[in-house]
Amino acid sequence: MCTPACRKGRSAVKGAPLSPAHWDSFEVHREDIKIEFEGEKYTGKLVCAKGAQKKPLVLVCHNYSGLKFFDEHQAEYMARLGYVGLAMDMYGDSHPLESRLFPEVSNKGNQSEAMAHFKTCFQAMENSKEDPSKLRRLIQAWIDAGSKHDGVDPSYKPCLIGYCYGGLVCFEAIRGGLPVAGVVSFHGVYHTGGPPPRHFKPFLDQLGVNVPDSKPVENSYNTTAACLVENGMLDPFSFPEYRDPFVKEMCEAGVDLVWHDYAHTDHGFALPKTMGAPGKLEEKADRRSTENMLGMFR
Repeated sequence: MCTPACRKGRSAVKGAPLSPAHWDSFEVHREDIKIEFEGEKYTGKLVCAKGAQKKPLVLVCHNYSGLKFFDEHQAEYMARLGYVGLAMDMYGDSHPLESRLFPEVSNKGNQSEAMAHFKTCFQAMENSKEDPSKLRRLIQAWIDAGSKHDGVDPSYKPCLIGYCYGGLVCFEAIRGGLPVAGVVSFHGVYHTGGPPPRHFKPFLDQLGVNVPDSKPVENSYNTTAACLVENGMLDPFSFPEYRDPFVKEMCEAGVDLVWHDYAHTDHGFALPKTMGAPGKLEEKADRRSTENMLGMFR
């Protein structure tokens, strides 16, 4: 779901860059949604059609680096499709915007800024994912905040989509039995708790990221929501040693799991290169995974 605006730069969405010429005109309403959760302040980005009738809610969850321009673009994309899009912030205001954008460092230049970015963002991710109960409560807080908005039709359960870490957030919504109609993970991470994937741990160690001990939590799976997984075959986070236990877990729990794998496709296939190193856009996989998501929404 890499939009033209995402490919051009990091600025906030202006005008109507996402609309094909044959779409109807769209008068956009943007709003910061602020919540306070367990002593931390969070700011999300809501986008909907101005003055329109109430629409179903689609929540968008960011990747490892936190909420940024890409996620707001996805929220607008949802609004242009006839939903209310809400880009969630899962890290809080203590994780500032300047820490979330990958630094524009040349391959031949000083990489210290990139390493500092990775350390800050991966530490925020590890802190979040090692406390699944708190993570699920925060997801519910965003569902509640979005559902109360005047533009949202609360008679529909919301859907949740996410990228990388955001995919994990989708799976935690399923594991926690949260009231969603469906989730879509794009190159998502499968598991909370336990040690990091073996290929990833040396990098975290190099960065000096502290991986907290995992806190136990009981699961009460949502078995009525569709759980759509969009992954690349070359994604190291999706190798059989990680994928197979996840599939076994979900199938044994009775989750409505749907899986699509894409050949010649790595982690980050739906992210633009304007996001820096994490963006490894693969056009076919991005387009086909978006079509699968839209089919599930219908």
